[in-house]
Amino acid sequence: MSFCPRCGNEVREDWEFCSRCGKSLRTICAGCGKTAIGGVLYCPYCGRLLEQPAQQQFAATPPPVVNVQKDSFGSLYPLLMLGIVFVVVGLLFPLCMILGVIILILWLIIGVLS
Repeated sequence: MSFCPRCGNEVREDWEFCSRCGKSLRTICAGCGKTAIGGVLYCPYCGRLLEQPAQQQFAATPPPVVNVQKDSFGSLYPLLMLGIVFVVVGLLFPLCMILGVIILILWLIIGVLS
């Protein structure tokens, strides 16, 4: 498992470029002329420093994992809209008002449980 030296994106060993930022993952060593693969600091053939360590900040460690909490009500947005439409139409037809209230109650219950 390798990581892009520019953006820290996880990259495969056979990739030529990073799929996130487009940086070339192949570096030609100025000492021996061979191609080093991935975000390495030193040439694996002659040991010469390939790039400055400041540019390689993500090469040794993977990027931090960010846990994003999913908005449980966001995926139920269409159900909310349907309930609101039924309540508004229910101003003219009482049966629609009852159905709208039931739909809104279901939206709340499903949103809290998920």
